[in-house]
Amino acid sequence: MDDPFDVRWQSAFTTDPASRAKSRGLQGDRILLPQSALEAIMAAPRSGNDMTTNDGLRLPFPLMFRLQNRTNGRVVYSGVREFIGEESQIGLTSYLEQALGIEDKDTAEITVTTKQVPKGTYIRLRPLEPGYNPDDWRPILERELGKNFTTLTKNTHLHVKGAGGDEFKFLLDKVEPEGEAICVVDTDVEVDIEALDEDQARETLKIIAARTSKKPTGNSAGGEIDIWKDVEGYVVPGSYVDFELPSWDRTRPLSIELSFDDEEGLDLFAVPRSTRYRSPPRESEHKWGDFTTRSDGHKSITIQPTDPAIESCEKLLISVYSHRPAAPSSAKGKAPAPIAQRFVLRARIAESDGGSKDAEMEDADGAPDGQQKCKNCAQWVPKASFFLHESFCLRNNVTCKDCGRVFKKNSEEFRQHWHCVHKDACDLFPDSFGNTDVGHERHRLAFHSQHDCPSCDFSTHDLPELARHRTTDCPAKIILCQFCHLEVPQGGDGTPSPEMRLTGLTAHEIEDGSRTTQCSLCDRILRLREVEPHMKNHKLARASQPTPALCRNVNCGRTLYGVGSRGPLSARTSSASESHQNELGLCGTCFSALYSSVYDPEGKAMRRRIERRYLMQLNSGCGKGWCANEWCKTHRSNAGLEPLGSSMKEAVPLVRPLVQSAFDTTAPMYFCVDEMSTISRFVAGELAKEGRYELGWCVAAGEAAKGDMGGAREWLEMWGNAK
Repeated sequence: MDDPFDVRWQSAFTTDPASRAKSRGLQGDRILLPQSALEAIMAAPRSGNDMTTNDGLRLPFPLMFRLQNRTNGRVVYSGVREFIGEESQIGLTSYLEQALGIEDKDTAEITVTTKQVPKGTYIRLRPLEPGYNPDDWRPILERELGKNFTTLTKNTHLHVKGAGGDEFKFLLDKVEPEGEAICVVDTDVEVDIEALDEDQARETLKIIAARTSKKPTGNSAGGEIDIWKDVEGYVVPGSYVDFELPSWDRTRPLSIELSFDDEEGLDLFAVPRSTRYRSPPRESEHKWGDFTTRSDGHKSITIQPTDPAIESCEKLLISVYSHRPAAPSSAKGKAPAPIAQRFVLRARIAESDGGSKDAEMEDADGAPDGQQKCKNCAQWVPKASFFLHESFCLRNNVTCKDCGRVFKKNSEEFRQHWHCVHKDACDLFPDSFGNTDVGHERHRLAFHSQHDCPSCDFSTHDLPELARHRTTDCPAKIILCQFCHLEVPQGGDGTPSPEMRLTGLTAHEIEDGSRTTQCSLCDRILRLREVEPHMKNHKLARASQPTPALCRNVNCGRTLYGVGSRGPLSARTSSASESHQNELGLCGTCFSALYSSVYDPEGKAMRRRIERRYLMQLNSGCGKGWCANEWCKTHRSNAGLEPLGSSMKEAVPLVRPLVQSAFDTTAPMYFCVDEMSTISRFVAGELAKEGRYELGWCVAAGEAAKGDMGGAREWLEMWGNAK
């Protein structure tokens, strides 16, 4: 435990139906206590090792309590939500009421004692019902325990809500460390989920197997499609066939077309699979859909390349839905096998609409030569036979006054032809008419029926609006959280807050992003949702950094001012006096061998020291096997090169130009260096050959990584400015 002390406090409170009604909003194990309880706790004596701060200003975190029902002796542990309850009253959650054995109409007296419990490392849950099989238990338990629980008490019943509104009930029968309860705040807990017994395990397997094979008989399998060929399939009434389109040319409009034999019965829906859309398209949850009652057996969806929904789309999810009613049961009570409806699905790049415009221009040109237009059916008929046609047409055909379509008199198609009676409302929707009872009923259900969101209080009169809600503002919309990397409901109350609009985060991500982490570059403590803009600031700061200045010694693997392995480049050397006297452009290590405290305003003594060092290198060498200095006898001997200045007489004329240019910081210098510097310089040279970074950045990376090639590459990725 983080706090090696406890608060010695105990008091009795009552709970009755009236007080419990006021605390119905409480979740998990959090209780409500009156303000006087907080005052008493702060004034209570401490136990343990908290001897230095026994002034009532410090409390254990988190604060935990042991609750005991005086009537039956049952015990449960809890955290606290707030100290705003009524005097002598305690607010309990349904979880705590069940653990304490309190019925709805009971009045109970509860003894509350402050009691810290150890942080948990392990729990075992046993499902109370068979068939539990969510895709991933981790996000469900993390969300429930992290949001609503401070403690877990052994042998209590947990009710956990799933992402789709399901409720999972568990018996918590084992905790570690052993004891009555554990704390689940700021700790990692290992969870095992085991069946109560073998019978329940077998029943669960049967239920899971039944769910995995629940695809209606007669439905096609669905799967991946492409833009090159059509896909034929079958769908039975009341079911979906799901497809995926993994790739297409996103710079051009995409058209998804559905063709089917019957005039009515199928709908087409699609959603982009991304971090913001995780559920398959359904009639009440889709981004694009076609509810129209087309009489030509054809439906389509066109997705424009400028649509924001496809910016981060991984793939496109497409569903074909049959809204035809199932066949009624026979007199014997046995329903006939469903009749699957055939369809053809195609995804293609949409063409321009120039052809349709040309056709419209042709129609507007006027009457063809020698023809006359029939007023009944609006067809062009040769003038010679116009009288016969008109007589026949008026006798056998009838025209709909609303849409102008021509039908055969007394035909079944004309009897079933319909127009929506809600004309004002249907001006917003295309094709508000049709020729079948199935289409009429579908239009009524889609656009003129009450539809309630199953996850919140939203209500509307048309399915497109419900689908828009469930894919935008609905708290139960499933997203892939960018912080916990789990599929969870986006949360919130259905109305985006200003922070959500500014950041583009959901309510869940704002809450989950409040957890802290450490910046890998500067070690600053950040909230998770601040990491992305913080790293952008690092990137901008890195872009403004100049290429590190190098030590003038061409053999040195260090920068002029030095560099840290986790921070920006230094601006100056650590010693101001040394910086004042180091006018040679050497790093601190190379200059240290030449440094002297002797007053030398003209630099004569410095030139003598430089000359002496060059002569020693040429005549004696450094004696190091790793040396790569061409002005060193040791290196030239190891490399099989002829010596430079085998005698002092020959060496002096060679060294003189180097000494004369000693204070010219643009001229190179050639001094022997240590092994680490030699290795770092070699690594920098190899990285510079790749051509991605300037030599200065490569030397800085080699210096920071201490000659490790892999570490140098990582340093460059974090700090270097590429060409």
